Amino acid sequence: MAKGLYGIMLYEFKRDLRKKTLILVIVFTFLPVLVAAILKAVGAQVEDERLWALIMGLDIGSSIAGGAVASLGLAGWAWLVAVLYGGDLLASDLREGGLRLIAIRPLGRKGYVMGKLIALTAFLVIVFALAGVAAGVSATIVGGWQKGVWLAPILGALIGLGSVPTALIASLFGGLTRNAVTGFILGAAASLLTGVVIGLSLSIIIIKNPLSLEAWRKYYELNIIVSGAIPITAGPTLPAILYYLIEFDNKFIPLPLPLVENPEVAASLVEVSLTPLEVLPLYIASTAIGALALAYLNYRLALKIEV
Repeated sequence: MAKGLYGIMLYEFKRDLRKKTLILVIVFTFLPVLVAAILKAVGAQVEDERLWALIMGLDIGSSIAGGAVASLGLAGWAWLVAVLYGGDLLASDLREGGLRLIAIRPLGRKGYVMGKLIALTAFLVIVFALAGVAAGVSATIVGGWQKGVWLAPILGALIGLGSVPTALIASLFGGLTRNAVTGFILGAAASLLTGVVIGLSLSIIIIKNPLSLEAWRKYYELNIIVSGAIPITAGPTLPAILYYLIEFDNKFIPLPLPLVENPEVAASLVEVSLTPLEVLPLYIASTAIGALALAYLNYRLALKIEV
């Protein structure tokens, strides 16, 4: 059993490394570094002290240039890697009959699914940990001394771990349709639309007066809580929660007041009363429980589906 499980894990891990989509990981890892270097070269103000956090997408920065770098960061596109690899976790084996061969061997479907899930998790953790190392080193080269840069590979690994629920949702869609592309598309839609629905719903309910700082404070606080209760939004945000806990003395940075035309009001910053430590248990529990529940659903799918 152990030998067979190890074989499945090794096979799946090697298969992930051979996929052409790995090129996307490499490109997106260094794209924000390139943008930061260009912005600095033309004289734009890009935060140097924690440039690594901007490159990783964990911090939005305090300038337009910093925000541009952060928008391309690792945390912002981890979902893409997750659905690309998750969508094909079961789909190709179901379509091509690979699961039929596994089912008649001693390892069985349980070991097959377990090996694939472990391999996918390990792949995402290792890839994003290495991407974190690259971000830290690159930020140091571009911006000099970096405060807290030792956190980059740790939070990178956590970005990979937090993207597992998203990958498993894509895997379910791919397995049900036996089509990796469909799994990717539906997994991406679920990932993107969930955040949009949360933000839009809360804004409609809470923001009656766009000029009210209190309304925006309540909106941000509820957004943090609701997002933490849903695995596919909690997982990707978990590294940022830990980042603010460690690097900003357990405080969220003041958030901007958007969608306001009055320049004086638009420049206002909203401070939330929540602290990272207060919401961290919610984010951890949601990510862990969600990943386990989705892993079980993938297992049940592999048991029930006819091959």
